[in-house]
Amino acid sequence: MSIRNLLIALGGLLLFGLLLVIAWYVQSAYFIYAASAVPIFIVPFLPDLRSRQTLRVSAKDDSVRMFVMDPEGQTKPEFLVIRFIPGVINWHKGIVYFTLNELPTETLPSYRPEGAPVSVLKHDLIAPRRKTNRYGIRLQQIVERTAGLSFTTKEIDRFVIRIADLQELREAVTFQAATPARNMEA
Repeated sequence: MSIRNLLIALGGLLLFGLLLVIAWYVQSAYFIYAASAVPIFIVPFLPDLRSRQTLRVSAKDDSVRMFVMDPEGQTKPEFLVIRFIPGVINWHKGIVYFTLNELPTETLPSYRPEGAPVSVLKHDLIAPRRKTNRYGIRLQQIVERTAGLSFTTKEIDRFVIRIADLQELREAVTFQAATPARNMEA
């Protein structure tokens, strides 16, 4: 939620409370009618909590783990793997976000897959403009792709993402943010 939206929502709540107090003090139904219209204008500025979720890596909890996988012991890793316990991701939500920080590297021999992985393609990824280390995965597209596979979304325990796709996406978002609009003149 941006600062602007937060200020608008708080201002709307303050206006709502103020109109209710005035309605009680003046004993006028018109102020109650005005107060009842204020939430209609507040709702578009509130965050959509139902359609988003965030995967957080915790030292205490091993339900989500992120690492880069180096298949051949190269110096430049190729894949980001997000491993999670089935049931951690709510597949009915629209987007799952994750943040990249310092990630450990694992090689192919030390990596032991047990469950069902799913590859995340470039068009499944999104990158917010303001948060440079944050990325999102569109879950609906993955659900549609796995419909024809031999496993269900309840069995998926890993996302495998090409690091080159993440870098390409970040460069595209940075380029779009730096490009001036057509109607702007220097």
